[in-house]
Amino acid sequence: MTSGPEVKLALIEQKVEQIEKRLDGCASVARVEQIEKREEDYVTKEQLYPIKSLVYGGTGLILTSVLTALVALVVKGAS
Repeated sequence: MTSGPEVKLALIEQKVEQIEKRLDGCASVARVEQIEKREEDYVTKEQLYPIKSLVYGGTGLILTSVLTALVALVVKGAS
């Protein structure tokens, strides 16, 4: 009786283990691909520096002009 339920169960267990191993390998590959995709989306510090300088400079210019306008209004109102 080599084709009894115990033998069939053992074969099914072996096949399930093989499938699990394959899925683990696929999951590892998928994780590596996700990490590589994320790395493509990130910006390095060298690439960020010029943009950061422009934004800070523009913000400083706007704040300076607003403060200058407020000071001018106060000086005109006091005269």
